[in-house]
Formats: sequence, C-alpha cells, structure tokens
Amino acid sequence: MSSPKKRQGRRKKTSLAEMLEAELQERLGDQTRFVSTPKQQPKVSAMLLELLSPYLEETEDLEDLDEIEKLFLLGMMAWNVTVQPPEEQAALLQKSVNIFPPASQAEIQEFLEDLMQAKMALFPEHKLMILDFKVGIVKGELQVSVAASPLKRMP
Repeated sequence: MSSPKKRQGRRKKTSLAEMLEAELQERLGDQTRFVSTPKQQPKVSAMLLELLSPYLEETEDLEDLDEIEKLFLLGMMAWNVTVQPPEEQAALLQKSVNIFPPASQAEIQEFLEDLMQAKMALFPEHKLMILDFKVGIVKGELQVSVAASPLKRMP
C-alpha cells in the first residue's frame, strides 16, 4: 500500500480526450456541450486513423509528433471539405490550399484530393465536421482523440 506522501505526489493522468475537451471548452465557452459517440456508431477518430493509415505506415518515426500532427491536420482539412455540399468543395479546397507556401501548393492540393477521394470511398455517409484533434503516443502506440460536430448550415 502506498504511503500518503507518495499518493500526494502522484498526478492524475489525463487522457487525450480530456485534454481536447478542456482546450475546446476554453476556446468555445461554457455553453459548449460534449457528448461521447454512441456505441453503435463508429468513432470519428477511428475513421480518421483508418483514412490516414497508409501514410502513417510510411512515417518512419512515430515519435515525431510534429509530422504526425501535420498529417492529421491535412486529413482533417480533406475530411471537412468532403462534408460540404459538392458545389462548394472546389472553392473550399482552393481556400485551404492557399494557406500553404506557393512552392508546396500543387503537392498539397494533390494530397488533399487523394485524401478526399479516399474519405468518400471509405466513409461517404459520415458528414460530421472535425473541429479539432489531439494525437499522442501512449505506451508506444499512436492514440487519437477527435472532436466533431454535425454540419449546420448558416442562414
């Protein structure tokens, strides 16, 4: 049994999901409500992980979280373009590509288009917008937590 002194020194471990929720709560305010994915529905984090798995296999070093986060950011961008109405997708894709340096825009656009095609092939019926994500390495394995919301059209 641990002594009281040792127990005081232990920190409560926070999961990626809890960290993501806390960050979003801070950014979005107290009126924001978080709901877990119903058991009968696939988790967006698992779908995003499946979408990106061919590229993750090419990643030599899973400890390089910066590279993994960049890949997930591109995955999130591609996912979010595909949940928009088809007539808006080309303009949104171009807007997304334009945030990158001009020298890399053609390569980024091609990559995003590949991810968009893969998303539509794998998960055409899933229309949740990805708001944010957290990635981390836990016990040597990649863990992902995603915050998503139903797409609502603005009036």
